[in-house]
Amino acid sequence: MDHSNAESGGFTTALVQGEVPFEGYVDMLAQHQYAYEVLERVSKAFASDPDIGAFIDEKLYRLEALDADLVDLAGPDWKSVYPASPATVRYCARLEATTANPVAHLAHHYTRYLGDLSGGKMIGRVAARVYEFKDGYGGRFAQFTQIDDANAYRNHYRELLDGLNWSHEQQEEMIAEVQEAYNCNTDVFGELARYLAK
Repeated sequence: MDHSNAESGGFTTALVQGEVPFEGYVDMLAQHQYAYEVLERVSKAFASDPDIGAFIDEKLYRLEALDADLVDLAGPDWKSVYPASPATVRYCARLEATTANPVAHLAHHYTRYLGDLSGGKMIGRVAARVYEFKDGYGGRFAQFTQIDDANAYRNHYRELLDGLNWSHEQQEEMIAEVQEAYNCNTDVFGELARYLAK
């Protein structure tokens, strides 16, 4: 599955169209939180890496925002209501496996953060309208408050990617792992699609 397939799945289409039930939206945030918990812990360990350290930027971090949203929307015991799904468990294991591999880790970093930076604000606007969120309540995940110009940030990120002096094998490895990251996300959204039948 490629990025377009991941985005055009039933759940993501319904999300953009404002047709996902409230519980489905909260569960999506919960599944994201489990993944970001691993992603950001591993990312911090790469902060001084000579190749990918420049990509590790706390302005991108989503975990604190997700935690706040989930407490807002489901209370402090949200994990007991929205546990990690089987697909999320597999996704987290894949993220954990990048601990000693900067090439694979950057593939997941790129996929997660640039995807959310691109589509997050739109989803945030839809969620605020559909679920009637006010003043950031329940919608912090979509707000990259420390990034003034998302387009400029994405362009800079891609310039950093272009500047990597990686071998052909490393480049191919990253492309393959980006594909795996998309597959992981597609599987998570596929499980969330159960809310559309309710």
